[in-house]
Amino acid sequence: EVYDENTPCNIIAAKDALIESVVPLAGHAAVKAGDTVRAGDLLISGIVWDPGYPRLEFAARGEVIGSVWYAGGASTSIYEEARIPTGRTYRQRVIPIGGDSAAVEPDCTFEHYDVAVVERVDIGIFLPVIITEYEYSEVTLVQQPRNFDELCVYLEETAYFEALAQVPEDAEMVSHHTIFSMD
Repeated sequence: EVYDENTPCNIIAAKDALIESVVPLAGHAAVKAGDTVRAGDLLISGIVWDPGYPRLEFAARGEVIGSVWYAGGASTSIYEEARIPTGRTYRQRVIPIGGDSAAVEPDCTFEHYDVAVVERVDIGIFLPVIITEYEYSEVTLVQQPRNFDELCVYLEETAYFEALAQVPEDAEMVSHHTIFSMD
């Protein structure tokens, strides 16, 4: 809304906050330092009505400073998947043919593996023919606990930046607090 200093109005809280200070310039302070308010609560009333005096209506003006809480959250598993080599390997040679390829040996039968190119041989004399040899290293997948300190730093930073994204540009970050819980 457009502010009109001649129209009686109140100043209300835009967000939940802990009131740090209230300086009413016109109107009556409805809260004091240390009060907790909810969005929509009255902060400075444009109506001043003291017993024995006439009722006065103002366009409330003043400065209200409060601490507003912004929350962010993050979660992750405390375990990570590790690929442990078993020591078993399998090699397969493959020849590309146009947009396809043909394997000289049968496909690898390991359930889980890492693969690397170990050799490329150009055997073409008149046409380019390249044989690529792949080495498949069998791995076992296991769940290992993550480093707890690194995990805490990662979660705290993720939650902090999620909360920071909600803070208005003209606001000042004065502190942050982190709570961890494990399920």
